[in-house]
Amino acid sequence: MLDVKKIRRLRRMRDLSQTEFAAMVGYDAVSSVSRLERGQMGTTLERLERIAGILGVNTTELFQTKNEMEEKGHD
Repeated sequence: MLDVKKIRRLRRMRDLSQTEFAAMVGYDAVSSVSRLERGQMGTTLERLERIAGILGVNTTELFQTKNEMEEKGHD
């Protein structure tokens, strides 16, 4: 499962606004970033790879591990 809170946290750690991040990722609207970070919207693999690159992590780091999911009650 995509860890949307981690995406938000990493974006903020890099001091990127949603507007800046949207432009870098290639979204037409800032609302797309907001919806992504709230888990209300998915994304393509291409964009996910771009997001990981912008945030300086591997793509796999944007997903919750099985242990993290179990801790949060997502079986």
